[in-house]
Amino acid sequence: MRAVLSGLIGALLSLVPVYGSAEEKLLSGDVLLKHCEATLQEGAPQSFEAGVCVGILQTLGYIQPLLDPKYGKAGYCPPQGLSSEQAARVVVTYLQSHPERRQEEGNTLALDALHQAFPCKQ
Repeated sequence: MRAVLSGLIGALLSLVPVYGSAEEKLLSGDVLLKHCEATLQEGAPQSFEAGVCVGILQTLGYIQPLLDPKYGKAGYCPPQGLSSEQAARVVVTYLQSHPERRQEEGNTLALDALHQAFPCKQ
């Protein structure tokens, strides 16, 4: 039980951006779009940027069971076996369709994209 709790706390903390100063912006939707596009490049070696996208999506996947649908957009229900590439494609499509939101925080936009693509059946 203690190991599970430690793992969940670690996953949640990975969503908290750590930067050198308070003035620096969080990972924006523009930056997330570039990172997730790097994930989808065929034949290219996986880059640091692709790893950032996959890390965010995997973290959201790990904490997804903890998200309570009563809080609005938090709950989403991905299909069994959703790959990181498929999730990245969902995020890229969402961000390309919503350029007006790309200055917002990237983790929130990724969650919105997954919520829109995979709403829970009520």
